[in-house]
Amino acid sequence: MFNHILESEHSLPVRRESDLVVAGGGPAGFSAALSAARSGVSVTLIELGGALGGVWTQGLLSYILDAHGKSGILDEIVNELKDIQGYLHTPHPPNGSSYIGDSDWTYDSEAMKFVLEKLAKSANIHIEYHSRVVNAFVKDRLITHVVIENNSGRGAIAAKQFIDATGNGDLGFFAGASYEVGHPQSGEVQPATLVAIISGFPEGMQNTLQGDAKIALHQKFASYGSELSYRRPVFVRLPHPSLAAVFLNHQYSVSHDDNSGITQATIEAREEVFKAIENIRKDPEWSQARVVQTANFIGLREGRRLNGLYKLSVSDLQNGAKFEDAICLVHLPVDLHSVNKKDEKAAGEKKETSYNAGLTAKPYQIPGRSLVSSDVDNLMMAGRCVSGDFYAHASYRVTGNSVPMGEAAGFIAAKSAIQKVNPGQYLGQNPGEITAEMASRGYLL
Repeated sequence: MFNHILESEHSLPVRRESDLVVAGGGPAGFSAALSAARSGVSVTLIELGGALGGVWTQGLLSYILDAHGKSGILDEIVNELKDIQGYLHTPHPPNGSSYIGDSDWTYDSEAMKFVLEKLAKSANIHIEYHSRVVNAFVKDRLITHVVIENNSGRGAIAAKQFIDATGNGDLGFFAGASYEVGHPQSGEVQPATLVAIISGFPEGMQNTLQGDAKIALHQKFASYGSELSYRRPVFVRLPHPSLAAVFLNHQYSVSHDDNSGITQATIEAREEVFKAIENIRKDPEWSQARVVQTANFIGLREGRRLNGLYKLSVSDLQNGAKFEDAICLVHLPVDLHSVNKKDEKAAGEKKETSYNAGLTAKPYQIPGRSLVSSDVDNLMMAGRCVSGDFYAHASYRVTGNSVPMGEAAGFIAAKSAIQKVNPGQYLGQNPGEITAEMASRGYLL
């Protein structure tokens, strides 16, 4: 049996040319595309699913963390959601750290889809749904084209600038950019979680956003026969008064580049969710509980971290680092979920909010240089694939930070395209300009 087959060479149609291509239409990619389009360049946004929002919508994340001091596009989204009853202010309780959760919120995922498309349409962003980036052409450290596959077949898109907002760093990988994955010694990654929307919970049920409440919920499920794989499960109410999002499972050792592993993890997670809700219906107060929806894909907390002109480190978090090219201020502490079942069992007995590995973080800034590839001159990153170490990533990866990352990357990419320079050159020639721009948009720095 042959281990490989040879695919015949064939020419690809160049279906579109834009100033900027953004790969991934999640919180970071959407924000990058919107920010760039409003800055005066043409934008093509490539999205694997059939809606914008990524983990927000198709992943049913439902809860926005680290929204404090984040204005700009995030505020626009909030205002649009409020107009259609798709927003609920859901502050995170104080947890004894420097985290400020007073501005955190939940949303309706269907309303979010509508709002994001409305904003994208208003900015004339060209969207390619059901499209996967499968290759990139690079010449002299510059991407010239990305290759996508969709219902129209395989084709190429040309651009001057590119932003990887795929979460897993797919575009950077195809372009030959260097990257890191997982723990620096063991290579282990944080677990994956499949989010579900449920109904029929007790009327007085409160959110479980802190240690004691999470442990109590785990014990409730255990008492009815479900020893949940996530020992500190999350229940959070949504704007619709009879719906809540639940995070009940952990799938371990799920690699971003192992499709069979991701598939199996998804199947196992969905089975666990349905069995857990079925079992808890034995409790009279939960007798009407039902699974309304599970996410289209399992949420991966980790993928590739593409190397940038600056790599955020755990020491930056510990020292509350500040930068002349700062784009936002992060308050979330190091939030490490257990990487295996043994650690999960131990962590479930703790009452603190974060699995923080004993690390204490101060509010710190993300520099624009962490969004610029060190290997491909016209490639930027936004979202959880930006440049940082394992511990820093466990803090900045939440979507309240993905939006300003995308917003800043889009602005920098647009300015670079207009000035006919690369993002690294733009930041070098205009120190502080991106910080001033983000401040003018209302970001607390």
